[in-house]
Amino acid sequence: MPPSAPFPAELGHRARRLLLAAGAALSASCSDSTSPDDRTSVSTTQQSPTLVTFASTCPSTVTALTGLLPDGSLFEFCIPASPLGLLLYAHGYVQSSEELSIRDEYVPDGAGGVTRLSDIVTSAGFVFGATSYPHVGLNGREGVTSLSLLKQAFTAAVGPLPPGAQTYVAGVSEGGMVAGLAAEGTSGDFQGVLSTCGPVGDFRAQLNYFGDMRVLFDYFFPGVVGPKWTDSPDYGADDRAYVAAHWNAFQAKILAALQANPLATAQLISTGRAPVNPLDPTTVGETVLGVLWYNFFATDDATLRLHGHPYDNHDRYYTGSFNDARLNAKVARFTADPAALATIASDFQTTGALQMPVVTDHTLLDPIVKASQELLYAAKVALAGQSAKLTQLSVPRYGHCAFTAPELELALGTLVQQASGATLAVAATGATMAPRFGAFAWLGKPVAP
Repeated sequence: MPPSAPFPAELGHRARRLLLAAGAALSASCSDSTSPDDRTSVSTTQQSPTLVTFASTCPSTVTALTGLLPDGSLFEFCIPASPLGLLLYAHGYVQSSEELSIRDEYVPDGAGGVTRLSDIVTSAGFVFGATSYPHVGLNGREGVTSLSLLKQAFTAAVGPLPPGAQTYVAGVSEGGMVAGLAAEGTSGDFQGVLSTCGPVGDFRAQLNYFGDMRVLFDYFFPGVVGPKWTDSPDYGADDRAYVAAHWNAFQAKILAALQANPLATAQLISTGRAPVNPLDPTTVGETVLGVLWYNFFATDDATLRLHGHPYDNHDRYYTGSFNDARLNAKVARFTADPAALATIASDFQTTGALQMPVVTDHTLLDPIVKASQELLYAAKVALAGQSAKLTQLSVPRYGHCAFTAPELELALGTLVQQASGATLAVAATGATMAPRFGAFAWLGKPVAP
């Protein structure tokens, strides 16, 4: 670490001690530290993190620290000289068939190039900390636990933050929901939260949005993706697996069907309440493919994590077609399992009872997690009497989490100002803050997903 860092001695002493512990732990378990899948089997009874070297995504100008958390999560810290604080990153959904890994996404820099999240955070003077979560696929409160362990790992390996420095959580998509759940915790591990493009308002509504697109597509385009999805004991697992295994071919079939029948396509978008860019017809295909992807690639993982079938439309009345009566009589119907609904309520739903300042940001035409989630969240927070802790930003753009680096810097600066009163220096990019949603702006408007 550069000489100007506030705790170089701590890093050297603790790192050596933890490396010895890592060697002992890994030898005892006969595991291979280069295999991400093996890392998931590390016992959750460990009381300390272990430092294990693997490929880092940190900028070359900062110090990288990598290892394992007690819950089996991978972790990474990118530590600049004289950090202003610690920012812990909660990543978005990762398909359950992928390997456990650190996610450090690329973001458009606003000038035709791209930059990593770790670059944005460390350039602003903060330590960038990331966790893989203990497993790939759907994560809820276990993601919050992993973030708390991540904070503890930093203290154990590096030492406490300087006086006055704060720890923030920033999450994107699914991680935005995880960050929202973290904002309701009372552990004192975090002092502020940035939640972007996440289903913070109603996670059950988010799952129903995914399911609605599938059953409506089956209705308007029968046979295009194989047999109609039905509420059977196996939840259509074999049919989904076949489509997933031949996804490239089915994407072409879906796009061809949308183009061949524009009237059916218009009704699908209307009844599914799916955002598209009206000035760019290609976004219709992007929206449909993007939402359907979650049905084919994430449904089985969700069923496993939620302990039952989560989708429910048994009493939903769809509107927006040329013949709503026929649509509602013919569309496939599902009833959610009580166990799944109970798990959603306990592990994935925010309450709005904020314990710290929260800043949210959303692209207004987000086709995957609709911006109406923000209105539902504002209502929740208002009912909990915590509106003073919530600041909501928006970006008038199509796309899921389609932010630029300057927009994320602006959101982070807003959080720092709200949480500590300090002003974070950001580049003069011309990025402007959109009007925040009022706490009761949703009243009298059809905003439910």
